[in-house]
Amino acid sequence: MRTRSPQGLSTGIMWFSQKVVNNRIDIRHWCDQWDDVNHYTWLEHDGENFGIQKIDDKEYYLVTSFVKQVGGDHGGDFTAKISVRPKINIRQRECMGVS
Repeated sequence: MRTRSPQGLSTGIMWFSQKVVNNRIDIRHWCDQWDDVNHYTWLEHDGENFGIQKIDDKEYYLVTSFVKQVGGDHGGDFTAKISVRPKINIRQRECMGVS
C-alpha cells in the first residue's frame, strides 16, 4: 500500500499457504494482472488518509485497510488491518479430510 502524499508511507504484505508443492512454498507478495491473482481492487480510498483493498487469491480472500491519524512529528500515524478468510470453509475441509 502506498499513499499519494509526497512523503507517503509505503508498506507491503506477504502471504502463503502452508502447502509444499514441488519442494517449495508459493509466497505471494505482489498483485498484478500477470501474478495469477483472481481479482484485486480498492473498494474505497481518498489517496492519502484511508483505503480499503480486496484481494481475491486462489485460496483466500484478503482485505487490507489503512487509516492515517493526522499529527505527530512526521505528519501522522498510520494504522493497518489485514483480514484473511479461506475460500474453503471448515465443513468442506472435514468432508475432504483436510485438517
